[in-house]
Amino acid sequence: DATQAYLNSDLPEPIPVKLPDGMTIDGKEYALANKAVYGFRQAGYWWSKLSHKNVMTAEPRFIRSLADPCFYFLFDGPLIVLMAVNVDDYFVAHNDPAWHAEFISNYCKTGTELVGEGICKRWFGVNYDWIKDDSGKLISVRMTQGPDILAAIGVFGLLNATTAPSPMDSGYDSTPVPDTPDYVRPDFEYQSAIGFLLWYSRMTRPDTLTATCLLAQHTKRPGDRHVKAVKRIFRYMLGTHDYALVFNLDPDFNPAAINLSVMA
Repeated sequence: DATQAYLNSDLPEPIPVKLPDGMTIDGKEYALANKAVYGFRQAGYWWSKLSHKNVMTAEPRFIRSLADPCFYFLFDGPLIVLMAVNVDDYFVAHNDPAWHAEFISNYCKTGTELVGEGICKRWFGVNYDWIKDDSGKLISVRMTQGPDILAAIGVFGLLNATTAPSPMDSGYDSTPVPDTPDYVRPDFEYQSAIGFLLWYSRMTRPDTLTATCLLAQHTKRPGDRHVKAVKRIFRYMLGTHDYALVFNLDPDFNPAAINLSVMA
């Protein structure tokens, strides 16, 4: 985690700001901001620039993905490093603790403090459970969002609903609702529900992705049958909220075989 991330970013030009009511500097109510203060529209942009500069200064061997600028990777001999960035949080997967300690040290030398928070248990709304064998060797990782899913189901008042055996009924009718003057929109936060479902289906619940995408086509003009189908997905997830996305260690994994041109 980068400490006070945005405030480390220098603005190319000062921005005039009005001080909070009752506050003055030398009797003046206005000042010039030289740093990317939280809340500035430019703050995220200039922090992303500084973040990349800091990363590449700390580890010049990193390659930044052209497909996703928030992803960095490094394969150098036995060293394997994969890093994802979310604003001021860095998720670093590596196989060399000494390299990791040196990376944090070098990053801090840029003038921005980087604090290591140990083994990641939760990041970007996902819970991580690292599974080891009896010898202490990592063999798999489980990704779950159970508590968050239950909270979302509660938002729509379905915690006491009957669970469903599948995300979608095999007889689901995908016909659009006709655009007629007498159309009445159902009293249900349909777009909000689809937003929740898209988030979970893309993160840890791919088993609900197809049903969610089909129903997302009707966010502009949903009908009662679409609302019923959305509620069915929630009822399915109610009974499967503890499902996990599991990645097992492949003992034959060879990073040299990865097509770096695709990753870049």
